Amino acid sequence: MQKSRSSRSSGWIRRLASVVSAHKRSGMIALFSSAIGMLVQVVIPLLERQIVDHVMIGHHGGVTLLAASIILLSMLGLGLSILRRYFGGRLAFDVQHDLRDRIYAHLQRLDFAKHDEFQTGQLVSRANTDVGLVQGLLSFLPMMVGNLIMLLVSLVVMFVLSPTLGAIEFLALPLMAVASTTRSSKLFPAAYDTQQKEGDVAVVVEEAVAGVRVVKGFGQTRALQSRFNLNALNLFRASVRETKIQASLQSFLSFVPNFVQGLIFFVGGFFALHGHLSVGTFLVFFSYIVQLGAPVRQVSVLISFSQQARAGIERIFEILDANPLVRNAESPVEFPQDVGAIAFKSVGFGYQLDRRVINGLDLEIQPQKITAIVGQSGSGKSTLALLIPRFYDVVDGSISIGGIDIRAIELSDLRKHIGVVFE
Repeated sequence: MQKSRSSRSSGWIRRLASVVSAHKRSGMIALFSSAIGMLVQVVIPLLERQIVDHVMIGHHGGVTLLAASIILLSMLGLGLSILRRYFGGRLAFDVQHDLRDRIYAHLQRLDFAKHDEFQTGQLVSRANTDVGLVQGLLSFLPMMVGNLIMLLVSLVVMFVLSPTLGAIEFLALPLMAVASTTRSSKLFPAAYDTQQKEGDVAVVVEEAVAGVRVVKGFGQTRALQSRFNLNALNLFRASVRETKIQASLQSFLSFVPNFVQGLIFFVGGFFALHGHLSVGTFLVFFSYIVQLGAPVRQVSVLISFSQQARAGIERIFEILDANPLVRNAESPVEFPQDVGAIAFKSVGFGYQLDRRVINGLDLEIQPQKITAIVGQSGSGKSTLALLIPRFYDVVDGSISIGGIDIRAIELSDLRKHIGVVFE
């Protein structure tokens, strides 16, 4: 179990990418518009530098063309931002829709034995909360990719304009990388535990609502309330633990850009006052620092989103990776329209191989006849009924309907014709 979980952890991005790949058009438009839009933000300060150094101070040329270029680039950035937000949101909701469809369709294919392993509240939590976390990450991702491109291009421009100031700005990256790596290793298990606890709360609520008559009839209101309070308290503690990890990471990632900004202002201002740096170049650095401040601080948000989405993806694929215990035959026969007799011949079954619930059963039920199975609780009445639609594999013997072995019939066809209810 631990080994399979480890393998899923290492490939969660690949598994998410396999779902996203079905919507390449929206993804490519969102990423392309984000990248070009951020490059536009890099170019505008360079045009402002030309205006300050060559027009305002050097008195060379006019300002009209440069100002018009800035206006046009700003309008282009506006249009690209609209495209990024629309297609990024479209991609996120398309993937969210696909995941919910896949979860629901897969649950319909699982047999009852496999459904017994999942709690309804956990399924609801994974189909809603966890899928919502994935949707949030994908909505945020195109903007962060564009911000990363802007950061790299801005650093190159800074090194070209002033290697000293570029090196100061570059110092922030390894500090943030170390902090992010250290904190993310703790954030993922905390996020996974929080989502599990949220599912536990949903389980209690679902059971209380679905069985409200039983709860009230047997006077179990206080007991169920105590159980809910305990699960809610566990969720609260897990959420506080996750928030504590996020708080330390976000605080540090907010401190580093502000600290570097102060250094650049101090050193850049000194260079500008002593003629080692033009006013326009200092304006470029100031503009880049302002532009990069928000994206750098958003790294902490991306890390939190990614770890929560990773936990959500793993919980989702725990469902999608579940396989039914009973599989359809490779070459099923066609089921007759008129159901014939049901025959059990030397049938034996046990939930454990050394403990038989049914042993050597011979039973034949003729068409249009009703047979009552009577016995004490735990004697195998429900098990006998569940063997007919193949919800469990038959250990030995044979079961046939109208002379056809039910193990060679598709489950979906069988359920159309047979319904067995035991009170």
